[in-house]
Amino acid sequence: MKSIKLIIASLLLMVGGNVFAQTGTTPFVGSTHTYEVTRGLATGSTLTWSVLNTADKSGADAGDFSIASNGGATVDITWKKAGNYTVQLAEENSTTGCITLRQSDVVVGTNQFDIAIADLTATCSDASGTVIVNNANDNLGTTSKTFTIDMKTQADMTGATFIPDWKFDYEVTSTNGDLQSVTFDDNTAVTSPVVGANSATGTVTVNNDDYSIQLTVVFNNTWNNGDVITVTLSNGIELTYNTPDGLNTNDEGAITINALPATTNITTD
Repeated sequence: MKSIKLIIASLLLMVGGNVFAQTGTTPFVGSTHTYEVTRGLATGSTLTWSVLNTADKSGADAGDFSIASNGGATVDITWKKAGNYTVQLAEENSTTGCITLRQSDVVVGTNQFDIAIADLTATCSDASGTVIVNNANDNLGTTSKTFTIDMKTQADMTGATFIPDWKFDYEVTSTNGDLQSVTFDDNTAVTSPVVGANSATGTVTVNNDDYSIQLTVVFNNTWNNGDVITVTLSNGIELTYNTPDGLNTNDEGAITINALPATTNITTD
């Protein structure tokens, strides 16, 4: 007898000693997993996949899941609602009508995947406390501030290790229109970056199994004008099972840059 072979790659979240594993039998809401059998007949049989409620083996609601490539030996199932389900495969001999049934239970859990960023403490620009020569408006230099972006879990919001790649969209804004550049760690890939004085946008893919990366913003220093730099994250997703950001919390971080007094040069009689 040939048994169902679940194509499962374990997704481990190590959080403070607790382990959260996402697999094809314990997936998160929003994730997609692959299920496969080896058919008993090379030809002359029909394969039919279905998803049942585990409790009474009735058909699960169509809104709870979606199946791609139904009818083949391999299917991708996207889980849309938490609950206890049973994946069933029926192989029917086209000549005799005899049917072999195989089942595997699946427990779909609440999506614990989250990408988060935090506010930075308000501060002065890097020109604060330095000697300003000739009170030159265009000679105040720039300030650099770094935000940390983490993948987090619902159980412990202090951080987590995470095996697969992940990505997100970002937008950085400046209330004073002073942006110069936005950069990320070397282990990231940035696509479609656009940087203007008031805002910067793009999409970031994080590689090398990192669960924490840094975003650095550089902006011009100006007289008498404070600034608020805001980083907004959206469309977060992990790329092994295409699990979307399920919490949508802590998606915005900001820092207030206090104004530098435009003190004149020292004059004398």
